[in-house]
Amino acid sequence: MFSEDTANNIVFSSVDTIIDEVRDHFFDAKLDADSRYIAFYITPFGNDEKDPIHKLQYYLVKQELLRHKVTSQAMDSNKFYQSNFKFFFPPISVASIAKLGGVPWRLKRDPDKELIVGVGAFKNQEIGQRFIGSAFCFSNDGHFKGFECLPANQPDLLGGSIAKAIRTFKAKNEKAERLIIHFYKSMSYAELKPIEDEIKKIEDDIPVIIITINKTESKDLVIFDTTYSKLMPLSGTYLSIGDDEYLLCNNTRYPKKEPRATDGLPFPIKLKFSANKEGIIDNTETIKELIDQVYQFSRMYWKSVRQNGIPVTILYPEMVAQKVPFFENMDVPPLLR
Repeated sequence: MFSEDTANNIVFSSVDTIIDEVRDHFFDAKLDADSRYIAFYITPFGNDEKDPIHKLQYYLVKQELLRHKVTSQAMDSNKFYQSNFKFFFPPISVASIAKLGGVPWRLKRDPDKELIVGVGAFKNQEIGQRFIGSAFCFSNDGHFKGFECLPANQPDLLGGSIAKAIRTFKAKNEKAERLIIHFYKSMSYAELKPIEDEIKKIEDDIPVIIITINKTESKDLVIFDTTYSKLMPLSGTYLSIGDDEYLLCNNTRYPKKEPRATDGLPFPIKLKFSANKEGIIDNTETIKELIDQVYQFSRMYWKSVRQNGIPVTILYPEMVAQKVPFFENMDVPPLLR
């Protein structure tokens, strides 16, 4: 049941005191321990705000709310009264369901004994440092398990966070049959070795498959469907372009549905496969299954009702890596995890 908690509404007196007023409010705020809360934050600052002080306020409000177990959905006040604001309601509703712990949609897959870990990154230009969202874990049906956020220059921590995810997974499953890592770039030996070392401490024989998913869509190699007037291949079409490398068409053209003009003409994404044991990725059925998994995770995006060309295993970690550096002391409240 949904209800509005008017007693906890906060009206800001100044754009310069927003975070102070939120903190002051929670000194004596009374929240029902048995309820889940979401705050609709009508903000004068969007996440594309240029002013560094105002931009920081945007993130600090989110952090402060999370500390009090209140998730939030920000809405740009500059767009709030525009006539096209109604088109924002569907993605806002989906995001709100997810943030309250609901499941807007999941993959139609029978649960399997495998763990998918996504590693995405975001470079914070203000401090000149890259952060990675790592151990962003999913079961094969798309259920989220947890995450960490780490400086990108500390691969040992990445290995430890993935090992922690495996231990948590094993606590609920007798044996993890395989670990699949979706990585935002080609994984170097220096990045892979700490992960392998940590895995050996847990379980020597677990197969590890690494899929490099280039966020930058392929423009040097593209695929055309010459039987179709707009030349766009059917969504889900994939093509081998070399040793363990593939192009995957991830668009909105389906057998019984034409793409809309507003969907654009997205280029395919590049996938590269590697594994820690010989023969694991030599099977064409295995490759087909893993590509389909990447494709399906692209449909799990909850910030919009539109699909995304990049799987959430890469996008969600990037979102976290973008926000956390702005939090005080890089503190990640438990609710966000």
